[in-house]
Amino acid sequence: LSLEDLRKRYSWDFIQEFMVVTQPEQMYILPAPGDGSAHELESEALEVILLQLREYFDVIILDTGNNLDSATQSAMTCADRVLLVTTADHTSIADAKKMRRYIRLKDWDIGKYAVVINRQPGYRKALYGAGEIEDILYIPVIGVLNEEENLWMLNNAGIPVVKGDNSPLKKAIQKLQYALVS
Repeated sequence: LSLEDLRKRYSWDFIQEFMVVTQPEQMYILPAPGDGSAHELESEALEVILLQLREYFDVIILDTGNNLDSATQSAMTCADRVLLVTTADHTSIADAKKMRRYIRLKDWDIGKYAVVINRQPGYRKALYGAGEIEDILYIPVIGVLNEEENLWMLNNAGIPVVKGDNSPLKKAIQKLQYALVS
């Protein structure tokens, strides 16, 4: 399909049909198709969709997973900022190193990349700390989300962590939020 055909197919009206709006936060979510066809989305189609979304939103967050298909690559090149979310275990850090090498190979702007460490266990249990991960990847760590026991209780009760008590995880998420918008 031509670029013009893609613009017609993925018009703003079409995109809005699939959006979900959360209340009261007014967060707009465009979920991936439930049939697993999201990975089949052509990179040009994703670019058209992102251009449409940029007209209406200041911040767009994509969860692409850890693959490097054409749609993920397209999202990474279109993005103003890319967060590599990883855990601090050996396998995940090895995957993040592969991603770093790929970024360098593609000659993408490494300055728009940052790392978020997710589910970080207590310091004595963690294989790598934030500083060590920065040294390994040469990419700044802008957030560390510690593992927290009450997270499962909050999830099971349907309470978002940021609406729960003033836990260290809630504070880390708020700190990450501030880092993303400043």
